[in-house]
Amino acid sequence: HGAEALNILNSHSVDFIISDLMMPVMDGVEALAAIRADEAASGGRRTPIHMLTANVFDDDVARYRAAGADGVLRKPIEIAALQSVIMGALLADA
Repeated sequence: HGAEALNILNSHSVDFIISDLMMPVMDGVEALAAIRADEAASGGRRTPIHMLTANVFDDDVARYRAAGADGVLRKPIEIAALQSVIMGALLADA
């Protein structure tokens, strides 16, 4: 769940995050907002974050982007889209 992700991020550095939207305890948008707040408070690097969800109507995607998402991956996952996100994150760090 999202709270576990925050705990992991406090002790590990990651290149990018793919977060499910529907999670117990803290959903993906709440976790996203908390991650962005932590990054802003610490002045740390902005981690690319993509939401993974079946809720991809325009207003849904706009809400995720407004919360700080860099992109949205649709369920069921499309392998080419996943590869594109991974390659984009790897090239951004190069």
